[in-house]
Formats: sequence, C-alpha cells, structure tokens
Amino acid sequence: MLFKILSTVRSVLFLSVFFWILLGAGSPASAISYQVVDLGAYTPNISSHGMDINNGGTVAGFLSSSGISSSFIYSGGSFKVFGPLSGHSWSQARAVNSSGQVAGTSGDSSGAKMGYLYSGGVVTPLGTLPGGSSSVAFDINDAGEIVGYSSSSLGTRGFIYSGGVMSDLGSLDGGTWVSAKAINNLGQVVGVSEKGGVQSAFLYEGGVMKAVGTLPGGTSSVALDINDSGQIVGWSDSQAGRMAFFYDGSVMTGLGILQGGSWSEAYGVNSFGHVVGRSNSSQGWSRAFLYRNGVLYDLNSLIPQGSGWVLQSAFAINDVGYIVGTGKVNSRQHAFMLTPVSNSPSNVPEPSAIVLFGSSLMVMALLRCRPLRRRG
Repeated sequence: MLFKILSTVRSVLFLSVFFWILLGAGSPASAISYQVVDLGAYTPNISSHGMDINNGGTVAGFLSSSGISSSFIYSGGSFKVFGPLSGHSWSQARAVNSSGQVAGTSGDSSGAKMGYLYSGGVVTPLGTLPGGSSSVAFDINDAGEIVGYSSSSLGTRGFIYSGGVMSDLGSLDGGTWVSAKAINNLGQVVGVSEKGGVQSAFLYEGGVMKAVGTLPGGTSSVALDINDSGQIVGWSDSQAGRMAFFYDGSVMTGLGILQGGSWSEAYGVNSFGHVVGRSNSSQGWSRAFLYRNGVLYDLNSLIPQGSGWVLQSAFAINDVGYIVGTGKVNSRQHAFMLTPVSNSPSNVPEPSAIVLFGSSLMVMALLRCRPLRRRG
C-alpha cells in the first residue's frame, strides 16, 4: 500500500511540473511576440512619431509634414490632433501621464520655443526660468510635474515645473548646459549636465544632483528615463562604443548592441525593468529593441513576418508591455504601438497558483489510494 501511495505522489509531482511548463512559467523568452497597431493610419500621408504611452494605453506623439509638426493624443481608437500655443506654428507632444495630461513643446519658424502643458483640452505655456526666453518640456509625472530645460540668465538649465512654478535644478560641477529628461512619480529627476564637451548623466532627488557615472571606458553619459523603483536608463560611452545602459542605483550595466551594430541607446523603462530603445545592426542603421530578462531583442524579430514594417525606434513601454515608437511601413514614417500577444507579465501564471493546483492533485490522488471501508 505504501509503495502505491509513493508511486502515485511521484506521478502527481511529475504532472505538476508538466502543468507549470505548459501554463507558461517555463516558457522560453523567444515566446514573446507582438501585434503592430499603425497609429499613422489615421494620417497616412503624414509622418508620425509615437513618443510615450501611459498604463491605460493613451499615446502621445506628433505628426510632421513639410517641416511643420502637430501634437496628437491617441486613446481607445480615438486620434486627436491639437494645435500649438497661440502665435506658434508647430508643436510636439513628448509625454503623457495617467490622467491624460500631456507635456511637450511649441514653437515657430523664428526658432522660438516654449514648453507646454495640455490638460482638459487647453494648451498652457510653462514659461521660462528667470532671464530666459525659451523652454523645452520632455516628461510629466502623475502629479502633473514637468521637466525639461530652459534658457536663463545662468545659461541653459534643467527645470522642474510644479504648481505653476518653474525651478532651476542646478548643475553638476558647474556644468554650463543642463537638461532634465524624465521624472518619476516620486519626484526623482534624471538628465544630463555638460561641461567642457563632456556629458554626465545625473539623478536629482531631495534637492541634490549627483552623477550616475559611465560604463567602463566611458567619459560621457546621458540619462533618459527613470521608473518608480529608481531604475535609470540611457546611454554611455564604453570600451565597445556608445551603449544603452541600465542603472539600478548602485551598478550601471551595459545592455549590449544588436548583432553587427556599433551603438545603442535606451529611451524607456517600465516598472518591471523592461527597457526599450534603438540600436544599429547588420540589418539597418536604426532598429528598435527590447531588453528583457537579460536578453536584447530586435523588435522586428518579434512581430509577424511580412508585416511590411521596419521598427526603427522604441521610445516608451508601459507596465502592460505596450510599446510605442516610430518606424517605416510602405516607405512612410509612421508611429506604432506594439501590443503583446504572448508571455506578457499579465498572462504568466503566479507560482502560488501552480502550487495550489499541484497540491489539489496530490490530495485527490491520496484520497483515491485510501482503501475503501468494507460494509456489513
């Protein structure tokens, strides 16, 4: 009887492992794949660029035709173009937060530029730092805080715009040109401070700006995004050339370069630490990439063959795994949104579910092996 029970338990454990693999816990990374949503189809004869996406799937970007740009926002199949600030001729949306507020830049043919906030259908200028005449906005967090750079009496400086007030972030070691590139929901800001032609990636928090550093052999670096865990991505010079990096707060890791390429740059990171950007390769000058679980993928290899797309740059990835960027389809520059169709974080089963399933099978098997009581 004991031998029969042990044999049954062994069989159940084997089945549990089998179902673990079948349900996805053991799925290979190569199972990642995406469908392409052509955001440029709404304006097929005009170039378009997808720049950011929030967790609700709202996309911000811009159209470009004959040197004139117009901001757009896409949500739930609805595509809306909105104009520049009064007196300006062009605008570019760069970021969108969870409320659908958009940060971007508006300008005219004379070279004038002004950062803006788009909220509730209204485009509002951000203004400039004291002594300045222009500003550029790159990112906005869920509190509506916006970062970018502005001219000022001290030169070009990074700023944070909060509650209607624009504040100077300072510089690293007397840097003469500073730009803030991204802000997370904790108010941490990343960007670049330049001095003597050397660019230094920085993290700004608690009123203090500190250098992030470079990859081994590098002299310059630029930080381009930060998630709510404080993980930072961007690019750095290295012994292998310009390379995308991932910084976890203590260690900077090079993400590599696509096969046959000589450079890479990381533009976006989500809460899972998945990174997107672009790299050149033997397949072309610029190819959009995904870095996930230690592997660098050419996103063109993860979409249906024969789609007609060449995905050139990926600028943002949300926590659902949706990716936005720009590429070419039928020889036209179009914004795209990639939607995961397998092995996304949301459809991989939790280990606890597998353990519960296996435990249930084991109990059922033991009950089956229990000897029946004789009647009478």
